[in-house]
Amino acid sequence: RKGHVPTPPHHHTLITKMKQVIGTLVLVASFFLLQVTEARYVYIGTAQDPPGGIVIFNQNADGTLTPYTTAPIGQPWWIAFHPSGKYAYTMNNNGYASFAVEEDGNLTFMNDQPSGGHGPTYVSVHPSGNYIFGANYDDGTFVVFPLNEDGSIGAISDVLKPGVGDNAIPSRQEGPHAHMIIPTPNDTMIVGMDLGADKMWIFDLDTSSGKLSLGEVPYGQVASGSGCRHIVFHPTMDYAYIASEMSSGLHAFIFNSSRGSFVTIQTVSTNPDDYDGGATYAGEIRINAKGTYLYVTNRGADTVAVFSINQSNGKVTPVQWISSYGSYPRGMNLDPTGKFLYVANQNGNNVVAYTVDQTSGQLTYIAQYPVQIAVDVEFNF
Repeated sequence: RKGHVPTPPHHHTLITKMKQVIGTLVLVASFFLLQVTEARYVYIGTAQDPPGGIVIFNQNADGTLTPYTTAPIGQPWWIAFHPSGKYAYTMNNNGYASFAVEEDGNLTFMNDQPSGGHGPTYVSVHPSGNYIFGANYDDGTFVVFPLNEDGSIGAISDVLKPGVGDNAIPSRQEGPHAHMIIPTPNDTMIVGMDLGADKMWIFDLDTSSGKLSLGEVPYGQVASGSGCRHIVFHPTMDYAYIASEMSSGLHAFIFNSSRGSFVTIQTVSTNPDDYDGGATYAGEIRINAKGTYLYVTNRGADTVAVFSINQSNGKVTPVQWISSYGSYPRGMNLDPTGKFLYVANQNGNNVVAYTVDQTSGQLTYIAQYPVQIAVDVEFNF
């Protein structure tokens, strides 16, 4: 045709190659965008002293971890985040400390306050974001601190020591030992776990003054010598589950969130019936977001136990015991997606990652990462 200039053959080849390159770049960009979107930070509480402290990892989309940084603080056994996600709280030797959470996931120290007792071991935040609660293990005191507008910790507003030692195991229960304090599903009702007294104390919170008082039903209890340690509540039903340290017991209760009462449903061992591996102590307990599976660590046996939950009666059935791949698994947590679980081995000096089967609840080992004296695993979102 007159005036038509033929396209050179190599031009078509060039266009095809460019399309292929662009397609590849789009796929690569999508992959990295997915990685960034799904990635989050994992915060490991430890019994380290500075320059150690809270060890922070990046969580990758496949559940693996990448070391990130450390926020120096003295023996941050437990970590809790403000509902806004802007602040974090932990221990600072014999006190409670606050941090600002930066956009890059790092933590910046703000202030600390004396513990009001001895041996702080646990901290939690009220859903209102106005108070934090602390459990001081050594002297059995439960404490309350108001939070300032900038997220820092105000002067202590209350100290309670309701318990006396059960003395069933004199070496461990010579006095009260506060081990955990958290809000119940009823936000004005707070539960304090007392390992030394074998009691779950129920407090009413005055949200205007930050004071606690014993509730209408002041406590529930486990068998003498059990050593109730940590508690979780079913997300949608009136069940509570407790891990007892000395008996390695898992207790299922009906919990009345209006009265604060516990009615026993079941008690089972966190170890297999034929376990004969020596002294073992239940550590952490967690429940998945659907309320279908429970996870408990066993220190000494060095395992993670998985239990299914019967939704009609609250009873539990063991479905798996898996190695913790380290010694003395004190802490453990599910990530917010429920797809991964992480265990902190205190004496094994590592953190271990697992996948969670979404149908069976069972765990499969992924990898492990060195962390000195790892004791808690937490997420900000």
